[in-house]
Amino acid sequence: MRKIDEVIIHCSATTEDDDGSIKTNGYHYVVRRDGQVDTGRPIDKMGAHISTKNNSTIHICYIGGVEQDGKTPKDTLNDLQESAIKRLYISLCSVLNKHLNLSGHNEGSESEYCPSFNVQEKFSSIHTEVIGYS
Repeated sequence: MRKIDEVIIHCSATTEDDDGSIKTNGYHYVVRRDGQVDTGRPIDKMGAHISTKNNSTIHICYIGGVEQDGKTPKDTLNDLQESAIKRLYISLCSVLNKHLNLSGHNEGSESEYCPSFNVQEKFSSIHTEVIGYS
């Protein structure tokens, strides 16, 4: 198993009414609008989204992230998706038996907008739910 220390959130850059999924990609998980989580690349395989971090990260992509024009970033993460990401993150910390950093693609990378919201603000309380992992 590779050394994993971070979970990175992405958006698919699709409109909030797009029910599509991303099947062949470098994401480990894709969260649909209805909260269903599709499994992509196995977590023991390196992701393919941030070249300087792929070796030690797990990538989660949610469906959405742009206005109806298909270009303008918009926080389209709904409650079902947010809950699914929280459950998935907590589960990953449990399975790997460690605290994992949680960040957005837009933090310290070439992507200025993805995932179209500030992960640190939106998921600020999640770290208290995984106390016990160091």
